[in-house]
Amino acid sequence: MKAHFKNNSLRTLARSSYWQTLYHQAKEINIDLFNNTKDLSQLQIYFLQWLSLYSRLNEDMCCEEEFLTEEIINDDIYCNAYLYYKRHNKNNTTTKREEKNTSGIPKISFTKKIRGTI
Repeated sequence: MKAHFKNNSLRTLARSSYWQTLYHQAKEINIDLFNNTKDLSQLQIYFLQWLSLYSRLNEDMCCEEEFLTEEIINDDIYCNAYLYYKRHNKNNTTTKREEKNTSGIPKISFTKKIRGTI
């Protein structure tokens, strides 16, 4: 049985289709989301951070990112777990890449081309 936790109201608002649409339109046609354009409050800054995060998650989901679903995006706990997984997985990939090539010289890989392919 899944325990139900109350989602953060600011995050719920930021992932809503209304605010996501406004956020994308604001970026494209350069409109302001708030009446004040300078000296944003801390709450407005947090809200913009959540808008940006959920925008990226929605784009990743559209690109069929591994393990990312709408259910994960809509649940704060699942979303946090996914973000932790993604950051941890990215750090491991970077570390492995750095361990393989410590000389600082770019690595060149040659592959055998099969006849008749491009």
